[in-house]
Amino acid sequence: MWHAPLEPMSDESIKVQTGHANVGLVHRALLLEMHPRGLKRRPMSTRILLADDNVLVRDLIRQLLELRPEWKVCAQAANGVEAVDQARATSPDLAILDILMPFENGIEAGRKINRVCATTAVLAMSGYEPEIFISRLLGAGIQGFVSKTFLCSELIPAVETLLRGETYFRLSKSQNA
Repeated sequence: MWHAPLEPMSDESIKVQTGHANVGLVHRALLLEMHPRGLKRRPMSTRILLADDNVLVRDLIRQLLELRPEWKVCAQAANGVEAVDQARATSPDLAILDILMPFENGIEAGRKINRVCATTAVLAMSGYEPEIFISRLLGAGIQGFVSKTFLCSELIPAVETLLRGETYFRLSKSQNA
């Protein structure tokens, strides 16, 4: 069993001991990552905002995303106005927006999110093919699009692509531009 000494830690390094032998000095930051099988680095959590007017779709997307332990849904919204407010309040790493939502569509919400949260990547989704939206998506600075038709198979690759700082526009099942 791993344990740290009970005396106060006053410098940058402390002694870490096992039940059998002293394993030497370890920096305080590394101690926070201690694991029974040695030191394990935990990935930082990626914060994601979901916006869709259909609560069932939001729940499905949240479940798909949270299969990855490092991805956390930090906020949800039912329309574009709420999405912008939630983005402003939570500064997510990624916003996933339905294009057709009440009060403000996902394209306009994406444009505003890009303005108020410059580091937030925006992924749009719709049940319609992107060809009818593509110029408006690009004009709004939206970095990716996923069709709801292929949501279960395409969402994870799209999110991974945007988190790497790349764009993702699936124009058809057999073509990616």
